[in-house]
Amino acid sequence: MAKFVLMMKRLLFCFLIIGALAVGGAISCSDRTMHLDKLQSAFQSVAPDTKAQLDKAVADINSTNFTDALTVLQKVAFGTKMTEDQRKILEDTIRKVRERIPPAK
Repeated sequence: MAKFVLMMKRLLFCFLIIGALAVGGAISCSDRTMHLDKLQSAFQSVAPDTKAQLDKAVADINSTNFTDALTVLQKVAFGTKMTEDQRKILEDTIRKVRERIPPAK
């Protein structure tokens, strides 16, 4: 009986550790979530060519073409006048896109 109780305690402890790791992993990954709706809504009143570039970047992100998306987002960042809020949202998106690009071999 004592052996059974000890085994159950160990099993419960293992489940608790696994659960804590899963929750910790989910929390740490949540910062990588891209809020493309924020990006699109922040730039609704920009010039049509800038809007078209951002739409292309969003399409590239949605199709996991992160390298092309980064190129477009950087062009927008360096070639467009924007508010401080727009700049923060764009820089955050650029940072998250860079994190998704696999390192060169």
